[in-house]
Amino acid sequence: MTAGTVKTNISEFCHVPGMEVVLLDGADDGETYVSKKFSTIIGAQATVNENDPARPVSVSFSGQTATLRSTGLSDQDVCLTLFGRK
Repeated sequence: MTAGTVKTNISEFCHVPGMEVVLLDGADDGETYVSKKFSTIIGAQATVNENDPARPVSVSFSGQTATLRSTGLSDQDVCLTLFGRK
């Protein structure tokens, strides 16, 4: 599993306690992201920016690491929203 490349840290523009939002650049199935804001992720949501309903994406998480899951996901931008605590 490789680490996702952050294209934009949306949290820098939206200061919501308990939430971190990042846009991952060219994400693939199995890529991981380690939260910069939380020591424990308690919820997560991922969406493909191309809004392809035929390519659903899910995210699993443990501790402060989130992992993208989507069959066929390859080199697409993904918006990852995390909810957690410090």
